[in-house]
Amino acid sequence: TSNEADVKAKSGYEFAWFDAIRMPSKEFISRFFALEGYKDGLHGLVLSLLMAFYHLVVFAKLWEKKNFVQTENPDFLSEVRREAGQVDKEISHWFLHEKLKESKGIGKYSLKVKNKLTKFL
Repeated sequence: TSNEADVKAKSGYEFAWFDAIRMPSKEFISRFFALEGYKDGLHGLVLSLLMAFYHLVVFAKLWEKKNFVQTENPDFLSEVRREAGQVDKEISHWFLHEKLKESKGIGKYSLKVKNKLTKFL
């Protein structure tokens, strides 16, 4: 994690508080859904969660390099809620995507419509 934080810092990473949510969730979603870690059952889930935690630690080390800069924002909780909502939308999309792959017949088409609609909500 220290090496990855150093590489990111040297490559011009711009620190943003919301990356504390985005970095781990992106890693989890990528490993568990896009790379089909769910097919490995509990092993896939645990590995996906561990890699998400790894990315949280990388973020924390980047934050440390910025001397633990504080976010002074009166709407902080609302912004955290918005970020969490985006993660929820992404995970919901992937659950629908996987369900769609398993569906047959008319149910498949209704899921496709639902999947398209969730992108706009």
